[in-house]
Amino acid sequence: MHSAHVNCFSYLLWAAAHLEHQVREHLITTYNDHWIGQGGPIAWPIRSPDLTTMDFFLWGHIKALIYKLPVGSEEDLIAHITEAAASIRQQPGIFERTHQSLLHRCRLRIEVSGCTFEQLL
Repeated sequence: MHSAHVNCFSYLLWAAAHLEHQVREHLITTYNDHWIGQGGPIAWPIRSPDLTTMDFFLWGHIKALIYKLPVGSEEDLIAHITEAAASIRQQPGIFERTHQSLLHRCRLRIEVSGCTFEQLL
């Protein structure tokens, strides 16, 4: 797999857009049977507890900041992304809280012997 594809690989996996026909066709054409997602060649359940802290918190938080206001153009989108990243960098303790959340999830996973634990959050 080309290195640029490897860099994009994980970002495409969790986007709900991968359920769209055109996106799925692109994934199949680009990655063949080497992509992971709901209904993909390598199945992965929605909201899997195996997702990282970035999936549970950071990307959701960034997305909420980016789409807080309507995005009318590519330039708007770039500006919103830049503003969201700056906003997150300025929030004291944000990464420590994210780290603590990850540790909490790990402890819960151990307590339930690897079973589903999201109902305990």
